[in-house]
Amino acid sequence: MPSLRWTEAMNLLSPEGRKRQARIAKLEALKKRDRVRVLVSNAFFFLFRDGTVISIHQGDRSFGNPIYTRLRHADTVLRRDPDASLLLQSMLDLIVDQTLQVIEKYGDKINESETKVLLKPNMEVVRSLHILSADLTLRKRTMQPLKSLIYGLRRFDTERTIAACTVAGQPAPAQGYMSPKTKVYLADIGDHLETIMSSLDQFSTMTDNLIDFVFNMNSHTTNDQMKRMTLFMIVFLPITALTGYFVSSFTTLQHKRIYLLTDDVRLLFFACL
Repeated sequence: MPSLRWTEAMNLLSPEGRKRQARIAKLEALKKRDRVRVLVSNAFFFLFRDGTVISIHQGDRSFGNPIYTRLRHADTVLRRDPDASLLLQSMLDLIVDQTLQVIEKYGDKINESETKVLLKPNMEVVRSLHILSADLTLRKRTMQPLKSLIYGLRRFDTERTIAACTVAGQPAPAQGYMSPKTKVYLADIGDHLETIMSSLDQFSTMTDNLIDFVFNMNSHTTNDQMKRMTLFMIVFLPITALTGYFVSSFTTLQHKRIYLLTDDVRLLFFACL
């Protein structure tokens, strides 16, 4: 049975897959101007019982520069404490800190759109808000697995370790991979993730409210225009009727009187205009 990745690759090479990729590329090009540029990459961390930590991530070494700097100083917790789970926690904390920077960019983008809506609401702003709303939903789905991971490391580390050792036929340890000190720091990461998820929910609600505000303003403007048109019809419809009545009723009179009456009515009509 072919693997899932091989099946996906073959689907991409099919005519339907190429058309789908072309549509996605076109959609991404249309959204590019109004989106917050976010670089998403994969990261893999392995923690062993002997205190070995292996990290694999896409991109250059700049991802771990803050951790490398802390390891070079002898007075930091990472350097003084031999607990390897603290190093794993530091890398997870680094990912969450970078996510906070992304959330700040989304906040700036939404504030900019809100200013445009309050000054001059138009459909161009609605287009930008629609793109931001879709991106915020995607970011929430991206952050949810990380939130579940942090929660699982804090709450179920020992239970999962015992279960894994039982399946492997090894003696169950008394403690999991995360030390009590690491779990305290993981709680701080969990708080940051809660802040991130709350901010994403708030931004998503703001974008929906701003879109509704633009449509409400357009409806209000349309109602005002309809009121003016109704008032215009109420004022000038009787004048139009009188003009048509007099022009059609005195066609048998003398030409001079017809011209005078017609000119008087037209003069009255244009004076009212």
